[in-house]
Amino acid sequence: DPQSSVARDGVVLQGERLATSFNEMAKRLQDSLQQADSDVRRSVDSINTLTATIGKLNQQIGDAPTGADIEPLRDQLDVALQSLSKLTDISVITHPNGTADIAIGGGRALVVGKSTFDLTVTNAPGTGLAEVRAGGIDITAQLEGGAIGGQLSMRDELIPEYQDDLDQLAYDVATQLNAVH
Repeated sequence: DPQSSVARDGVVLQGERLATSFNEMAKRLQDSLQQADSDVRRSVDSINTLTATIGKLNQQIGDAPTGADIEPLRDQLDVALQSLSKLTDISVITHPNGTADIAIGGGRALVVGKSTFDLTVTNAPGTGLAEVRAGGIDITAQLEGGAIGGQLSMRDELIPEYQDDLDQLAYDVATQLNAVH
């Protein structure tokens, strides 16, 4: 009965609880988005650390005298390459001397011999979210696979879809309640 003050008060109370629930869910989604963005930034740091290690190993392998036992260095290189491949898709060119060149995101070099090329992170205009750059060029959309690919997918696709769905649900509920009352 829309004329009953008790019924109206009950509807208002339930509406307030529902609005609080929508707001709490929206905050959790925003927190998750920020966490995914922080994870992207940490992954870039890890990528840079691993590429520095790979560059040093390449130098040690390349500088080793003929006949030297470089198997322990090759083993370390393999472990670093495996760790890097867990973070993102990479292309590896292995040379006859045992060194490895690495490319990422559409063929952009990360390691060539002993030279390494760090990725950088800048804040995207408007959103402040991490943009991953190689040589000053935004390669965020080219990073697929591995941990960083999942983090970017979560941050840029899944969570925004959930936010849109939640916004639509809140709008639909409010519209229906206003139509009835």
